[in-house]
Amino acid sequence: RDGGYSSHVLVADARGAVVYVNPALERLTGADGTLWIGKPMTALLEHLRAGALAERVQRQVDEHTQNWRGRFTLHHEDGKVLDVEVAARRVRGRSQGWVYILRDVTREVMEAERLRQSQKMEAMGTLAAGIAHDFNNILNAINGNAELLLDEPSLTPSGRNCVDEILTAAERATGLVRQILTYSRQKPGEMKPLSLGPLVKEAVKLVKVSLPPEVSLRMDIAPELPPVMGDVTQIHQVVLNLCTNAIHAMESTGGGSLGVSLNLAQFEESDITEAEQEIKTGSYVCLTISDTGCGIPEHIRDRIFDPFFTTKPEGKGTGMGLAIVQGVMSSHGGIIRLFSEPGWGTTFRLYFPALEAPSVRKPEEEPEDAPSRSASPAIKGKGEMIMVVDDDRSVLNAMVLQLRKLGFTPVAMPGPREALEVFEAEPHLYTLIITDSNMPGMSGITMMEKIRSIRPDIPAILVTGLSTDQVDESAARVGFPREKMLGVWWAGSEEDVIPAGDAAKGYTTMTFNTPGNYPVLDEIRTKLYAAG
Repeated sequence: RDGGYSSHVLVADARGAVVYVNPALERLTGADGTLWIGKPMTALLEHLRAGALAERVQRQVDEHTQNWRGRFTLHHEDGKVLDVEVAARRVRGRSQGWVYILRDVTREVMEAERLRQSQKMEAMGTLAAGIAHDFNNILNAINGNAELLLDEPSLTPSGRNCVDEILTAAERATGLVRQILTYSRQKPGEMKPLSLGPLVKEAVKLVKVSLPPEVSLRMDIAPELPPVMGDVTQIHQVVLNLCTNAIHAMESTGGGSLGVSLNLAQFEESDITEAEQEIKTGSYVCLTISDTGCGIPEHIRDRIFDPFFTTKPEGKGTGMGLAIVQGVMSSHGGIIRLFSEPGWGTTFRLYFPALEAPSVRKPEEEPEDAPSRSASPAIKGKGEMIMVVDDDRSVLNAMVLQLRKLGFTPVAMPGPREALEVFEAEPHLYTLIITDSNMPGMSGITMMEKIRSIRPDIPAILVTGLSTDQVDESAARVGFPREKMLGVWWAGSEEDVIPAGDAAKGYTTMTFNTPGNYPVLDEIRTKLYAAG
């Protein structure tokens, strides 16, 4: 025994020839020690593809060095890569030579790498969320002001075309923000039992629209698959990201075949690799997306899931696609397996834990009473005073202009402290508070706590681009319960947002989460229209 671990021992003479290999080392490497007795130890190590260790052993023979210790990799006879810690001890006396004690540290190295990767992803997620928040503010200002320009009667047709181009570019930018926020989200989305078959078919319909004529599509969806617990939007994004990457991979080969399939898979203990020890055995629904493109070179396969890593030309990719896929699969308790051969193509297999419950709602099904944005009547305000709080002046100005056009009387506040001071002076004047969540010095949630201590019945809208457990819990504490509606977070009845008469009846709160395809200003306008 060595330090509580089973010792794997190899003994060599002063010339470096093998004189003894113990059974534990034979089990570790799969090599038959008797075949190597009398042969150079470096030959055995080269056979085990432990080149760095062989060089170190040769250097010790040439330089007559003393005891040493190091960490190296070698290959088992079956090809499995092992990390080993080697302690070399020189033997003096009548029988001179070296004793090598090897310890298998493969699992330790993998756990350390998992921890390092987890910490890196967490740090990147925090950074990405901050960038997305600031970028979202810029986009809200661009979208809001562009929409205001479209309503100008003096706008010429050519000017209208220019504004449309601005809005199109801003929409593409919001798509990038949405990807960054999906990556940075440190909790699962809206998880519910769902059937992957209809969801995958729906996503593939979108892929078909942009499918080049030289790329053929093969789809094979097994019938009656068990449901999985998942987030519809996130899984939809995973399918689109992988299909888009596959199509791009076939551009350089002049086309090829894109394959999308779903089937049932069973995981036993023997199917789980060293890197998948946290995965449970049982039934999984396997989504396979394959292409016959250029393949992924082996030297970059460890990096393809890193955020912002891309091999595409400038302007062709953000490097977030596979990072999002990995993040989504991690939050769903799933497994990703990659098979790729340069010049032949790539296959991704994604395994989602299957549920036993047969009852699921199909992704495309919507409740019959689901609200429609287009159905909201364009009812103007009646001069009600609305306090708008945001430290970003461009967003603040755009929101004020929007509210003024709707017939309300907005009062712009550049920060929470100024807002508190003004509100304290005449708290009865305001019908609604609209506030950003993340502001320097004091958050919008803390500001609302103070405002509610003065006037508990004041309705409020919290605008946030950061949806984290901490934000959600703090918002709920102040009275921001959440109900998903129209793609934004909303609570309370529409009639209570702008209450009838001069005084509010109780209070209503809303939380708008703004990572997606629509400007938050448009959603606020839709809700205010609907509220009358």
